[in-house]
Amino acid sequence: MTITFQLNHGIGDNLFITPTLKLLREYDSQMRININTIHPQVFLNNPYVSKMNNRLHGYWPQYADPISRKKPDRHHIVAMKELVENHFNLKLSNVELKPEIFIKTKDIVPTNPVGVQTIHKNQWFGNKVWKGFNKLAEKYSPIPKCKDIENLVAVLKSFKLIVCAEGCLSHLCKALDIPCIVIYGGFAIPEWNGYEDQINIISNNCKLAPCYKPDRCPFDKKCFKEITTEKVDNEIKSRLWN
Repeated sequence: MTITFQLNHGIGDNLFITPTLKLLREYDSQMRININTIHPQVFLNNPYVSKMNNRLHGYWPQYADPISRKKPDRHHIVAMKELVENHFNLKLSNVELKPEIFIKTKDIVPTNPVGVQTIHKNQWFGNKVWKGFNKLAEKYSPIPKCKDIENLVAVLKSFKLIVCAEGCLSHLCKALDIPCIVIYGGFAIPEWNGYEDQINIISNNCKLAPCYKPDRCPFDKKCFKEITTEKVDNEIKSRLWN
């Protein structure tokens, strides 16, 4: 059996499907899994992937977001697995809520205390972006712009703790077992795309939260207002000292 995926998603969305690849191979040890993606480094050295290229061909699992919003108990990883099961008429085992990445780096000992995300995509009208990131970066270390995912993985592994928005970095940290503090605001909720062993800071100080709004916030991101830099800094100190 051969399955070919077309994954024109972002890095985080590509990571959501990685636990399902393992389940597919467990279902059929001879299965060939081909990946067509704009982010091939996400699947670099992945033992469950037979072939990769960037051709626009294969099954494109729709974004897991609608499923998770309609069924709040469906994490994006679970929703992605269900999309694949339904499309190929399979019944897979229970999926672990942990993305997988197999990028090989030298043994990196984390010597930098805290890395803070200050670079964000210009999407969602900044609805994921908390103003406190830049202020914390003045005290700790801003995560630099990286030329590719392999370089980003090496940078992340150099830190003992990462502070970031929900997205690419939070999912990479989970895959790499790097402690992480994730600022949610009211855009989304950890039940959809978070992890219990990360510190998920969320505010529902908005009647629309969680909104998942792709356009400009009509309340000037009110949900972020009660998340102070002091609150997050206290979480940083608690995590580092413990």
